[in-house]
Amino acid sequence: MKKLLCMGLACLLVLATGCQATPKMVNRNGIDKAVDKGEEMANQYLESSSPADTSVPDTDNSKADTSHGEEPTDPVTSVAPPSSEETEIQKIISSTPDTYKKTLSGGNGAVFDAKVIVPENVTTLGRYSAKSRSVDDADIEVLKNLLLGDRPVSGTNGQYECIMDDGMPASLRVAGPGSSSYGTFGFSWSSVYDNYPLLPAQGSNYARGCSFSLDEAVAKAQNLLDAIDITDFRLVSAKIMEPDETYGKREKTGSYEILYYQYVDNMPILADGTLMLNDRMATSFQAHINERGFFSTSLRSLNLTKTENITRILSLEQAVSLIESKLPSLWLSAYVPIMEISLEYMVNQTADGQLYVAPCWHFCVDKLEYYNLDIEMQRKHDSNDLIMDAVTGEMFRIADRYIFA
Repeated sequence: MKKLLCMGLACLLVLATGCQATPKMVNRNGIDKAVDKGEEMANQYLESSSPADTSVPDTDNSKADTSHGEEPTDPVTSVAPPSSEETEIQKIISSTPDTYKKTLSGGNGAVFDAKVIVPENVTTLGRYSAKSRSVDDADIEVLKNLLLGDRPVSGTNGQYECIMDDGMPASLRVAGPGSSSYGTFGFSWSSVYDNYPLLPAQGSNYARGCSFSLDEAVAKAQNLLDAIDITDFRLVSAKIMEPDETYGKREKTGSYEILYYQYVDNMPILADGTLMLNDRMATSFQAHINERGFFSTSLRSLNLTKTENITRILSLEQAVSLIESKLPSLWLSAYVPIMEISLEYMVNQTADGQLYVAPCWHFCVDKLEYYNLDIEMQRKHDSNDLIMDAVTGEMFRIADRYIFA
């Protein structure tokens, strides 16, 4: 008995233009900007700092020379500060603790018991204008060849379909020039579920039923990125997955799950403040590979142009002080547990809808704590994450990063 499971539909939805739903749990009321005391504190801090150097080259980073496994050379920050003296940003990052604990005043009981994640080897940061990264005709042919092979393919205008050798349908969606979606491409090949036995693995680095290892799967993913000249993404995780089971049926083999993020200035572009996506990753390359090959993969990426050099950012303590000053309008609940804080790049948009990328502090709510609350407390509890522009102090509520943490 066979059952079709159309995998990868989620990764294809990012290619749809103008049809993304606003995440249900996101609420921006009253907190789009850090105003009143919070804004004054940020302004006082910024006025006391050295002005940012805003003279930058008009450079696009879509062809950055970043090899897998090596530190990237960022083309938009070609002049590095002297290595003998730490920059202000380096001083802030190096003085940031690995963990942070604090209970905020103000009666709301916001509790920080958080792991703190900051990037390494960062000297300067920037603000960037951003556009969705599309693929040209040559890249489309490369993707069709790598993912669909030499099988008969139907479709045009960025939508291609074929029947694979196992009789299952596969589809490829690509974003052309002018696309307003983050999605660069998405690919899905339907899986077969049946009463398959649980196959053994060849070794500790192999998925069940697969003749190639996790390292070889990573190499396949990297080769795909290299083939379409995507050079500013870095591998962040690679996992061996058990065969998926649905309604008592099982896939024939296990698989490999591989994840990359887009980096600029040695920092990942992660937070999404645009409300376009209910996803923890603003940019990513996700590849799922099994014995058949790629069966679900997607690329969400941006072309960046630097518009401002940033030499100072808010420290973690300054960011928390701004949050404390605005507690009543940020979390309208009696208890807010913060489990993780990270310094990363966010994607956001201006009032006229133009995308930009800027550094931010991301405060992640502990959803496990939320689900352990009684029903009455859950009703009072606002569980959305908060991101703060690390330069201006502007705050945004976004979908939870750790939805099932």
